[in-house]
Amino acid sequence: MIRRGLSNLLGLLRIRLELASLELQDVIDHTVRALAMAVGGALLVCAGAVFGAVALVVAFWDTHRVLALVGVAVLLSGAGLAVLLLMHRQSRDRAPIFKESVAQLEQDHRRMSDQ
Repeated sequence: MIRRGLSNLLGLLRIRLELASLELQDVIDHTVRALAMAVGGALLVCAGAVFGAVALVVAFWDTHRVLALVGVAVLLSGAGLAVLLLMHRQSRDRAPIFKESVAQLEQDHRRMSDQ
């Protein structure tokens, strides 16, 4: 009887560990994908911003060079801040790691307490 109980407990533990490893793999995949996209996007945005800034300053060089430089600085700073706020919101809204595993363990605990 004790042997069967321990066997069942080990089976439950194995299943829960497999679930936890799947959740961890999902978090790793999401993090790597997000990092690759962030780096690629940042490089493209930076290249575009540099070329746009140079074009704008060159266009206004003879008449309003200081205004053009300040405008470009404000525009790029605002865009950078918007990206940082978006990344913060997305990371804040993500479900906590091992949420499903903890829920399953709590459910197992309740079932065993009822018996």
